[in-house]
Amino acid sequence: MLDDTTSHTNRINGADGWQWLTVEEVARTIGLTEERVRQLIRARKIKATKIGGWLIHPTDLQAFILSRTNMPDGRGSP
Repeated sequence: MLDDTTSHTNRINGADGWQWLTVEEVARTIGLTEERVRQLIRARKIKATKIGGWLIHPTDLQAFILSRTNMPDGRGSP
């Protein structure tokens, strides 16, 4: 059984070829704690699917990051 407190070294591949990220991977990627990532998921700020533990699709992580930027194109250039 998957659980979002377990370390996963590889991304989880879905049946349709999607790669899913664990809470741990998302936390490490964006520099937050795992608990803060779970809070953002519960607050529906980060879209996630719970299958044993929370799994986040990379495009949903990108959408969250872009929603937090103050630059219109999301790349940091004016």
